[in-house]
Amino acid sequence: MCAMAENLGHGKFPAAAGLQAHGERIPPSRGLFLTHNSRGKPFAPVDQKRWLRYNRLAFKTDKADILTSDISLTHMGELFEVADELRMALSLRTDCRPDPEHISTYVELGLHDVFLCPDDPEASKLDAWLDACAENGVPLRLQIAAPFKSDFAVHSHARRYGDAGVKMINLVLSDPFGKGHPARSAEQSRDSLKVMQHLASELESCDVETNILQVPFCVLDEEHIVRAANAQQRVLDHSQYTQASYELALSLYKRAPFMASQAILVLLARSSLHVQPVDNILLPWLIHRKYVHFWSRALRRVTRHISVSRAVPKERLNDETERYLEQKRETSEKDMAEACTRCALRRICDHESTAFRESLPGIELQSRAGELIVSPLHFCAGQAKYYDAIDKLRLVQKDEREALAGEAIRLTQSGPADHTLTSADYGVDDSHFDRMEGGIKWWSVSNAEKLSTPLGKLEPPFSVAVEIGGGIADFIGFSLGRHCKVMCPMEGYRHSLLLHVAQDGRYALLRDEKAVRPTVFEGRYMLPLRLCGVMEPRVSIWNIDESIVTQNVHIWKHGDRHQRDLSAIKYSIIIVCTRFSRRLHAVLRSIAHQNGFDLGQLEVIVAYVPGIDATEDLLDNIGLAYPDLRVVRAPFTEQDVSAKGFMINESRKMAAGEWLVLLDSDTLLPPYMLARIDTAAPHAEFMAPDGRKLLPEETTAKILMGELDPWDHWEELLSGPGDFRHRETRGIPVGFCQIVKAKYLKAYPYTESSHFENADMWFGEELRKRVGVEHRLSGVPVIHLDHGGSQWYGTLKHK
Repeated sequence: MCAMAENLGHGKFPAAAGLQAHGERIPPSRGLFLTHNSRGKPFAPVDQKRWLRYNRLAFKTDKADILTSDISLTHMGELFEVADELRMALSLRTDCRPDPEHISTYVELGLHDVFLCPDDPEASKLDAWLDACAENGVPLRLQIAAPFKSDFAVHSHARRYGDAGVKMINLVLSDPFGKGHPARSAEQSRDSLKVMQHLASELESCDVETNILQVPFCVLDEEHIVRAANAQQRVLDHSQYTQASYELALSLYKRAPFMASQAILVLLARSSLHVQPVDNILLPWLIHRKYVHFWSRALRRVTRHISVSRAVPKERLNDETERYLEQKRETSEKDMAEACTRCALRRICDHESTAFRESLPGIELQSRAGELIVSPLHFCAGQAKYYDAIDKLRLVQKDEREALAGEAIRLTQSGPADHTLTSADYGVDDSHFDRMEGGIKWWSVSNAEKLSTPLGKLEPPFSVAVEIGGGIADFIGFSLGRHCKVMCPMEGYRHSLLLHVAQDGRYALLRDEKAVRPTVFEGRYMLPLRLCGVMEPRVSIWNIDESIVTQNVHIWKHGDRHQRDLSAIKYSIIIVCTRFSRRLHAVLRSIAHQNGFDLGQLEVIVAYVPGIDATEDLLDNIGLAYPDLRVVRAPFTEQDVSAKGFMINESRKMAAGEWLVLLDSDTLLPPYMLARIDTAAPHAEFMAPDGRKLLPEETTAKILMGELDPWDHWEELLSGPGDFRHRETRGIPVGFCQIVKAKYLKAYPYTESSHFENADMWFGEELRKRVGVEHRLSGVPVIHLDHGGSQWYGTLKHK
């Protein structure tokens, strides 16, 4: 798993110019949040930050517009800091009423682009905004609302927009976040519609993407239908907003600030998915009581989508989701005008919407003859679109998925699987199931996630396949830890699933030998871009309708058939690193320079969030510089950036060693540390170093800059400047270095929360209580690098 990009701010991505046509659209990835409601009442700055965070965590948006009528906000810098923390691109949406005097400041903060939405096509300050953005090199999006006057200078305006650097324009009938000015007569409506289409043609000649919104297809000339983007197309169009984010903004725009604040807090607090233990209790009892089982089945079919525990995941809409489109079709067909009932475009058109009726009075709908058209992209699939650097990267990922799918089919069909797990080799974890000849029958009375037992520990490259059938469920796929699910909808009563992971962690999910875009869920899980390190895949099935069957699991290990024998690993060092990559570099070098110890007995597991710092590149180089040192990547999502306990517990599952060394990413080991641990291991269960030496910033700087190698000057560093702490925190070993047998971390895991206060202290106290007082490595302290303050973990500043 790796990041989409290191930074998403303006100036940190290469410019993406020109229009491109792609037959398959990528879904929107842009969110929207507001600084004020429809009455101009401001939302509290903390609520704006929460709202921005919710866009990232729930709607999985890579970028977001902040809609404001006051661009001189004193807390704007704080919003950019939050966006940077979340690795989001932040854009400005304005009605052009304020002056653009702060635009250069926002560019320095990382402004991605600007979306201008004036209430009038000839707004007085629109030119000032166009000039300011052009001067500062800011990409522009523009939305112009009807009505257009008959004497509107189409040609000169189109040239003006193109010269100012406008990349995309929406021509709309009304803006729900603006002040509407509907046409007053049928003649004015016809003039406005004519100008809109003329302007669209002129804009295309200026290489500007143009979308005509809210206008029924039947009132447009044939040549302009390709640019029409009604509700169904907008769900599939990367140029527009993510639907759920847009609908939330519309809802809160009409709410008082207090009500909006409570709504955002409730949304952020929603719990994530979990396994339901009720199945263990109820299933054996139900299955063996015929009449109770009959009525429970009937009740289950009626209530399978009702969840008292919020265990059913909510799928984020994407370009494979028909749910929203079908809902829009059903809603529009209820109040369809007579002309629309006979129209060949009735399945994909918005018909006589409220915006159309109010903004263009007097325009008559006309029925189009011909064969019924059902695909929302029937007309617009060939439209030339603008892709910024974020969306271009997503296009590349789509093409990679197709290539990986072909590679997966070729490799898995060229020879037998390396391992086949039969019904005797795996089961269903923490739930009732039946072993059958050639398969496992999963039972369920709840609508939560069901997981198989682990299918083994695998490292890329590999492929794992399973047949799922004999029932129906909402989603099927593979779990690769609590933070990582690669799933897809179950559309039939039988599917073959194949997860293929390449050497570099790129992967593809195939359903019935066809690549599918893995489902992105709202809430906790972020779909990884790459799968790296040691994985323990499980079959995952959500919301089973009574029962389902999985057959044999097949596993292929591609590439080198003579992979390293992990049985020799005795010690696993787990390091959590979030924005500490410079110090991690020194720590890894101190591990690689151990004396009197066989590095073949050691592995280092680095838990990190790709993209927030240079850890990914550092791990690439460490592997090349020290090939004898086994380094395992344990990537996590940005939602877990401060959840150190969770990252430690999950990384433990990757460990091959009998012993774990929990080490901070700013703590250097003495060159004889592993040798001393190895000597003491036969007589201990729990160990700790003999204190730590805190180095001053000057000495730390020399180490980080390569001017001082700690392993060559260890005793000098211990006796030099700094603060030596021998038995701090009441003498309890805390998180900078804890050495314990792996079985104890499994039995007494770290406390999991969104912060790390006292979790390591609790773990040390628990081990003392359960295992006994730790064995101190007498005369073996560690060295702690300076990092400029006590708020070290999850820092926003790179260290």
